[in-house]
Amino acid sequence: MATESVVRDVLVLGLGPVGALYSYVLQKGGQARVTVVARSNYETVKGEHEALTATSLSLIVDYCSWRPYRLSQTLTEALDRTYEFVIIGTKAVPEVVTTPALLAPLIGSPYSDHHVQPTYVFMQNGINVEADLYLTLKERNRSEEPKIISTALWLGVRMIDGRTVIHTDFGRVELGVYHPLSITMQDTTQQSAVMSDFAEMLQAGGARILVTSDIHRLKFVKNVWNVCFNMFPALTRFSCDAIFIPPKKEDTASGDPLDFKGDTTITVPPPPSTTATAHLPSASDDIGWYTIPLMLDILLEIHALGAVLFPPTETGPNLDPDSALRTLTLTGEAYGNGIMKHRPSTLVDVELGRPMELEVILGETRVDTMYGLLLVVQNQLLRTRS
Repeated sequence: MATESVVRDVLVLGLGPVGALYSYVLQKGGQARVTVVARSNYETVKGEHEALTATSLSLIVDYCSWRPYRLSQTLTEALDRTYEFVIIGTKAVPEVVTTPALLAPLIGSPYSDHHVQPTYVFMQNGINVEADLYLTLKERNRSEEPKIISTALWLGVRMIDGRTVIHTDFGRVELGVYHPLSITMQDTTQQSAVMSDFAEMLQAGGARILVTSDIHRLKFVKNVWNVCFNMFPALTRFSCDAIFIPPKKEDTASGDPLDFKGDTTITVPPPPSTTATAHLPSASDDIGWYTIPLMLDILLEIHALGAVLFPPTETGPNLDPDSALRTLTLTGEAYGNGIMKHRPSTLVDVELGRPMELEVILGETRVDTMYGLLLVVQNQLLRTRS
């Protein structure tokens, strides 16, 4: 277990919103010397103080004076010491670069000849983002189990101007030791100790955490949310408030979408998903009739896949059968009431012409219609980038 006298070297790869937030949390806790590799925004922050604005994690002020212990532009520049933990805070876009390729200087010679491999912490969206690195490390040393921590991030966080992170009142990280899904393994004593050390470092900095032995299931549950509330905005080019915020009374169009010109009115019984979502706020009658029920259908489809991947046990279902509708209700009402103003990262990526996390979020669950349409968007983003 970590103690107050232990200060560990931690490397954070990526100074985006997630990397910046948890770099600050770890350094604030006093148990880490944080080296950050700021790739795309290094020139922006190298001569400035990284500004972090937050209303959560006990961070109630604007930390305009904060900087990490060390700041590097490339991974190679930072490899002058042994790190106990390496946090991967970049977005997982394997079409651009795989994780083993990104970490090649760290996992290969000459660094690996002189330094023990660290524990890798994946703070990324998506399913199976850890698999490539696990296999690569296992091939390099078959006698040793790779040390990898997997996380499910529930955050309302964004970065503006390349140096300022805005963190809302909502934030939690669920974390557990990574094992391949196809292998049933118990955490070793060493893995449990490493997990405990990292969790204590986060807690010391004020983070809300949940340590679990069921991280695969919890990541799947988070990915269900991402499929719906990250990918719909990427496809429509509008945030979720365009779905859920009701119009002002003076802007409300008259008429019913099922009322046709003339005296003939066709009455169509609502589908089950339309009935189930009728209580939710919507930006228009049509969106309430078609779009929001479609979101529920997608959530239910992914839930059915999860029920196969995580079958019921003698203690009950591994996935709450009511979670799909509850997820849609909680998120829809939060957006509809104006409480939630989170702008999904995939939408921001599309707007800025950056490839999005399509494969790891949607490709792993394969909702075919959404996946097929978004492949067109992703292909154009990749072409533009090239």
